[in-house]
Order: sequence, then C-alpha cells, then structure tokens
Amino acid sequence: MSTRALLSSVGASVVDGLWFRIGLATLLAVGAIAMSGVLDLTSPPPTALPSTGASNGGGPVATTAQTPTTSGELRHTVVAGDTLIDLADHYYGDESLWPSILAANADRVSDPDNLQVGTILLIPER
Repeated sequence: MSTRALLSSVGASVVDGLWFRIGLATLLAVGAIAMSGVLDLTSPPPTALPSTGASNGGGPVATTAQTPTTSGELRHTVVAGDTLIDLADHYYGDESLWPSILAANADRVSDPDNLQVGTILLIPER
C-alpha cells in the first residue's frame, strides 16, 4: 500500500471515528436529559384548541389543562395566549361570563388582562 493510500485510509477512519463519537455523545446527552426528568420523551406535547373567534383574537386554551375538583368546578392551567374571555367562551360558550372566572380567582389574578402562564384557575360552574 502506498503512503498516499495509507494516509487516505487513516484520515477516513479518523473522520468516521469523530462522527461516531459526536453521535454517541449526542445520544448520551439526550438520554441523560430524559432520565433527569427535564425532558419527557414519553408524553405527547400539549395541544391547543383551534381559535374560538373571540373578539380578542381567540387565543389558545389548552385541552389538557382541565382538571375537575371535588366540588364540580374545573381547574385550568394557564398557557401562553390564554385570556379570561377565551376561557369563558371555551368553558361556558359565552365570552361575556369572564367576570365570574375572575371573581372565583381574585386571589390568583392580579391583572385580568395579563394572565401568568402556569397559574391554576378555578372555573366555577355556570
């Protein structure tokens, strides 16, 4: 084997080995993140309902954020884009009933025009 062929062969194996190590390191990093609980690879991502067509643009209302309480009320975890009008339209079919959601959550909502993502709101019965 000529020197040129030998160097070419060695160079290719070094490059192949490098790509293998990069791929292995990436795989191990994703596995470590998933095992730490930061990344859940088993659950599908949350989905949002289609736009409600409300006057404020019909922001998202997460379908997975509804949890019934023992008193028959629902709980809703606020996602980005949620508004009280959208929630009233989604849960009651009438966006003008948003004040009842605000009244039930007076201790949780400091600014009704800017709901904080992650806040758990009670949705009282109609």
